[in-house]
Amino acid sequence: QGFLTGVLQNYARKYQTPIDILSFSFKVQKLDHSVVVNAPEDGCYVYGLFMEGCRWDSAGRVEDSQPGCMHTPAPLILFSPAENHKLDPKEYSCPVYKTS
Repeated sequence: QGFLTGVLQNYARKYQTPIDILSFSFKVQKLDHSVVVNAPEDGCYVYGLFMEGCRWDSAGRVEDSQPGCMHTPAPLILFSPAENHKLDPKEYSCPVYKTS
């Protein structure tokens, strides 16, 4: 949580924007995290998350899990700071839980 707050603070300082109007937009990336060598201009890449009870398929959709597979790795996700960002109601809002 502190890391993501720091990403928003860096953006707010860089663009002289009030931090309280910032939130994140998200874009799932098609590349594997191992090929990423540079940080994005704004925001951050996040990997290492897992999906429970579902999976991300090659067409870029959330699908049912394979039989017997409870947890699958989530794809690389770009977290981009955005001013007054409103989530598109057509997009799936997936909760993220911190376990440790």
